[in-house]
Amino acid sequence: MSNIKEIINTWDPIGLFPFCPDDEYYSEISQIETFLSETKGEKDLGEYIFALFIKSFGASIFQRSMTECCIIARKILEI
Repeated sequence: MSNIKEIINTWDPIGLFPFCPDDEYYSEISQIETFLSETKGEKDLGEYIFALFIKSFGASIFQRSMTECCIIARKILEI
């Protein structure tokens, strides 16, 4: 999980750092890790990340694009 955590925390999709603890995205990181055991496709993972952060934080707070989520998915799959 530490590699996924590093990628997500560096991305900081809703701009929490440096104001929040580094485990702020723990739930989402854990869910991504579980999803990875089921699929390996970049597009599927990107769509999952997009939907996950919308569900967790709402569309008014999470304002990243699907394209950006697919880029993050690619980085995760490369580790």
